[in-house]
Amino acid sequence: MPTATFLNLPKEKQIKILNAAKHEFGKNSVEEASVKNIVTEAEIPRGSFYAYFHDKEDLYHYILEEYRTQIRSLFYSCLEREKNHIFDAFILFHNEILKQCQQAKLDHFLTNSFLNMRSGIHAFLPVRKHEVDKEYMASLINDLKQTAHFDKLNIQNEQEFQYILEILTTLTRSNIAKALGANIPFEEACNMFLIKINLLKRGPSMESFPLL
Repeated sequence: MPTATFLNLPKEKQIKILNAAKHEFGKNSVEEASVKNIVTEAEIPRGSFYAYFHDKEDLYHYILEEYRTQIRSLFYSCLEREKNHIFDAFILFHNEILKQCQQAKLDHFLTNSFLNMRSGIHAFLPVRKHEVDKEYMASLINDLKQTAHFDKLNIQNEQEFQYILEILTTLTRSNIAKALGANIPFEEACNMFLIKINLLKRGPSMESFPLL
């Protein structure tokens, strides 16, 4: 997260730095992004950058925070439209995000985030330093337990519900990344995702195996 030094800057200067970072992260992954390019566009000394943020990944995740509410709001809208059916909501959510990415309705920062597989389950289940934010995850599960048809899923406890969410979000992210990276047409990518979701729903095994 940003230091107090950054937060005490005039709002206009904060916005200029963040816009420069969005521009750089919109073209490159976190690993490939250049601090030099960010400070040059923001017109600040390189030393000032490290007075504001620990490193470029710190800055990246700070920017990602502002998108979290937007993405989460979209998911809840999908959940409501699909009458709280979690699998159908993820299908609609996937299709809406992919459509917006392919039609350039989302800015390059967020679109490139989906292509940056290392960023993990970034927008819906935020990841920081590759560790799921446990507090946020607990909040999310609690919210979904109140709205989604938790009782209609073939799960035994809250932990399994968390695993289902992780599987669905990872599947969503990876399918979007694959579609964008390989320029797969929208309808084809949506159908590919639907097949994966249906496979997950019914399970691939035709035999009954004892639980380990």
